[in-house]
Order: sequence, then structure tokens, then C-alpha cells
Amino acid sequence: MKNAIINQLIAELGSTKILLNEAVSQRYSHIWSMGKPLKARAIALPNSTEDVAAILKICHSNHQSVVIHGGL
Repeated sequence: MKNAIINQLIAELGSTKILLNEAVSQRYSHIWSMGKPLKARAIALPNSTEDVAAILKICHSNHQSVVIHGGL
């Protein structure tokens, strides 16, 4: 199921807007905890409100929680 959501996000936004694997683990979970890598299956990088709406629509239709992670 999780891969299906990622595939839907890639189909909607393009592969350059979805970070996976090592690209995710290289990010930090919090600016005050720089030694802790982010533990997420994927990171979506929206460029517009339309992108955000598409992400939320896909996640909502798949009962997938969304965690907002700012640019630090």
C-alpha cells in the first residue's frame, strides 16, 4: 500500500518532487537535533498550492497521515 501512494505521488508531481531512500535519511528531523536523521518513507516537495492539494488528496484517499516538515 505504501509504495502505491508513493507511485501516485510520483505520477502526479513527478519524480523530482518526491525524495526517497538516502535523500530522505540525509535530512535532519529537527534543527536542534542535527544528529538524528529524518525517518520518513518519502518527502514531497510541493512548489505550489496545487501541488499541496494533490498531495493531500492522494494521502487522504489512501488514509495516509501527513506530517508537515518545514525548510528549517
